Amino acid sequence: MANYLSLIYQMIQRDPLLPVSTLFIIIIIFLSIIKKANFQTLKFITFLYLCSSIIFGFILIYLQFKVWKNSDISKYLLPPFYDISYFLEYSLFRFFRNFYFRLFGFLAAVLWIKLIIFILKRDPFYEEEKILIPLLTLFLQFPYNSLFLLVGFIILMVAMLIRLLFKKLSIQEKKSPKNLWLFIFIVVYILQPFLFKSILLSTTIP
Repeated sequence: MANYLSLIYQMIQRDPLLPVSTLFIIIIIFLSIIKKANFQTLKFITFLYLCSSIIFGFILIYLQFKVWKNSDISKYLLPPFYDISYFLEYSLFRFFRNFYFRLFGFLAAVLWIKLIIFILKRDPFYEEEKILIPLLTLFLQFPYNSLFLLVGFIILMVAMLIRLLFKKLSIQEKKSPKNLWLFIFIVVYILQPFLFKSILLSTTIP
């Protein structure tokens, strides 16, 4: 447990917005349990999450500025001793680096859904899935969001094949494993620290 918490702490160091994601994940799980995770609600949560992440990020930047300003050493990296652009570049990179990758993952998930619909020549997704999948992808760091989409794609294809072969459902029926997306996400999210450790080891071993 101590090792797991230590890995989480290291992840937060690399992704300071992780606590915001965790809070919204709890909200999503709660809404799913009480059957309130509909399209409009998830769309609002997506907007709220993006706004919260940006606000929280700028709060961290402000706190970073205060720390530097009160330091006998780092205060010389701030105006009037140094141009403010240096601090802004450093802070935006440190606090929003993973957020940029999350946004990329979100857009990739949207395109992934559109690609699946285009390939199948029909829409196999439930309406709320079209926002739930990108939203869950938004909660995961790169490359774990890619892993989530890959696993989901494999399960989607397998589920469709099984239903077509053994249940002989109409080709027009929804075949996406609707109730499995959140489960897949939770598994990947819990495994993140261990995957993170593996990546760290692979990058440190010569």
